Amino acid sequence: MNYLVKKMYKKFINKFFFNTNTFLSIVIILFFAIPIYFSEAVGRITSDYTFHVNLAEKIIETKALLVPHFLYHLLIIFTSLLIPQITLKFAGYYIVPLFCYLVLGIVISNNITEVTGKPKLYKHSIFIVIVTLSLMIVTPINFITWPNLYLGYIGINVYHNPTVTLVKPLSLLSFLYITKILSNEYKSSLSRTMNLKLFILTTLSLISKPSYYICLLPSLFLYLGYKLLSKNKRISWLGIMVGVLVPAVTILFWQYSITYGANQALQEKSSIVFAPFIVMNHLSSLAKSNFYYLNILQKFILSVTFPAFVYILYFKEARKDLRLNFAWLNFAVSAFYTYFLAEAGSRMFHGNFTWSGQICLFILFFCSTIFIISRFKTDNINIKCLICAFIFILHLISGLLFYGYPNSW
Repeated sequence: MNYLVKKMYKKFINKFFFNTNTFLSIVIILFFAIPIYFSEAVGRITSDYTFHVNLAEKIIETKALLVPHFLYHLLIIFTSLLIPQITLKFAGYYIVPLFCYLVLGIVISNNITEVTGKPKLYKHSIFIVIVTLSLMIVTPINFITWPNLYLGYIGINVYHNPTVTLVKPLSLLSFLYITKILSNEYKSSLSRTMNLKLFILTTLSLISKPSYYICLLPSLFLYLGYKLLSKNKRISWLGIMVGVLVPAVTILFWQYSITYGANQALQEKSSIVFAPFIVMNHLSSLAKSNFYYLNILQKFILSVTFPAFVYILYFKEARKDLRLNFAWLNFAVSAFYTYFLAEAGSRMFHGNFTWSGQICLFILFFCSTIFIISRFKTDNINIKCLICAFIFILHLISGLLFYGYPNSW
């Protein structure tokens, strides 16, 4: 009897834990669906979810796309049409965001598995799931300014905006495909499929939210310019043109004309203005703290502590890592948008350019974590690895605090 019980237990452990994606999916549902999306913790009335669900209802009434980033609205509309029992509200609050978290988690875990290899022990599978979930929770080191856990920082993971939740996995996938093209990882026989996938990803990401691609394009131009100056012509120009530049430039031009042109979205007159530190200073000034008040420079440092330490401590190796360097280049552009640009008029303090910083910083955390895991595998555990791990844990503790109190801005 004991032998049979042990055999059944071992079989269950193997099937459950060794299938990392199944295990991860269950953990993500438990972490994001139950405590956050099936409660009022995020504050639905004041959150962006209510605005976007109402906007989807207006799209149904008017039969017109009212905003240039409409993918989230179409997804919740189609979900409610396909399954009549699911209301537009339920699809918008729960179904679509949860699906986005699942996709994001699987993308992250698959990339970790590429570095560590397929799990041979269930502890290995648990490690992959823990790291994946940690990357989906980490925030700036914010516990110093409790209960201000968000305003003035570059938030890495937030729970109140559905379009950011949607664009994150799309942005990460776009980044991964583009860096593989730039590093010539794909054979010519796969280039057509690759170009088509990237074209679709670019289009979907832009109509979800253009916040990432407005950073990617300048970064890509800078990188390609550097390659040309260094006389390195081993670049898939066709892939970059067809997969990224043509759809991105076309869609961004259309989105700009809709948002800031004659037919401005939702009749809000606005324009892009150069306004150094105005938005972030304003947001930081709204923050209340029981302990310390930090200025935006200090909050910026606490936002990027982990990736900064990774790059500094492993500078010799990091400067040769294309993915990590391209992530830093993306983030540098996004930081400029976050701190130096704003929208004139009623949208001045909406902080819409801060989304770019948040998405690019998330990708930078992802790349820095993958890099450190690869160093663990190569160098084993040393003092540099321990320092980076300790700082990552500080970000994770802060993220768990924000996860528990998502309204503590």
